[in-house]
Amino acid sequence: MKFYYVSTSSNYPNKKYGILSSKEDDLEYLSFSDNDKIETIFDVKFDNKPDFNKWNIFPVNKVHIFLVDDKIKALLEDICKDEFEFVNVNLTIIEDSIKLQGQLLHVLNHNKKSGNIYYDRGIYVSELFKKEYIKRKLKGWIFYDEE
Repeated sequence: MKFYYVSTSSNYPNKKYGILSSKEDDLEYLSFSDNDKIETIFDVKFDNKPDFNKWNIFPVNKVHIFLVDDKIKALLEDICKDEFEFVNVNLTIIEDSIKLQGQLLHVLNHNKKSGNIYYDRGIYVSELFKKEYIKRKLKGWIFYDEE
């Protein structure tokens, strides 16, 4: 089975990354590199409101942590059962003083080259996932051959 490493699209605006924090511990974000479920509720602050009409995946200032919208959540639920979880997050848009709720993607599958999504010092997805992502015209990630 062929897998692809995912990264933030080069078209994503550089200064639109969210700032991730936790009231519990500044290093709590490291739990995203583990395969244990996360109970912490994180906060993400954006200077300006992310373009929810243009993008489906939003990077934060920590590597391999992404805010996901409903379309990405539907794709993950359709194709990657039991390989991930959504972690609740409080969103703050500083520019408009808006507070929202969202979810971050946490990949639970750490078995290299198995399933349709796995984590191994980065997020990898199967060819099936990539094809469905493109078919649904989702935006935010680009895919690199793992070789």
